[in-house]
Amino acid sequence: MAAAELRRARLALLGYFFVLGAATATWSARLPAITATLHLSDGRLGLAAVAGFALLGAGLACIFPQIVSAAARLEPARAGRNIGRIAAVAYTGLLGGPVAIGALASGVGLRHALLLPAALALLVAAVAAVMAPRHGCAASGAAGQPAACRRR
Repeated sequence: MAAAELRRARLALLGYFFVLGAATATWSARLPAITATLHLSDGRLGLAAVAGFALLGAGLACIFPQIVSAAARLEPARAGRNIGRIAAVAYTGLLGGPVAIGALASGVGLRHALLLPAALALLVAAVAAVMAPRHGCAASGAAGQPAACRRR
């Protein structure tokens, strides 16, 4: 992937997560007013929330396969190790994310706690350059490459 293309993809991902985080943080505090204005019962509000989270999941579902593909292309000889690391981080986030947001929400409120995923998405976009191949190094990870190109 060319450097300019990688930069554009990183900025697009950054914008995507920023908009999602900002929208979640903004709308979650307004749910009581929205419920009253639209005359929604708790059951209908729950159905709307489930539908919204389903749409959010469908939108985010394309990101993980792209990360796994990038990890495999980064160092084909050690693709399994790289994918295993990605999966470990993903499961840690899956299990620890709700706990961290809940703990943070008890201190600062849910509206501000939901900014945590947006901030972490900014961090991911900022450090995404780690996945870019090094200049002058072949993607194959061949043993004949200079020592600076070999990853441990």
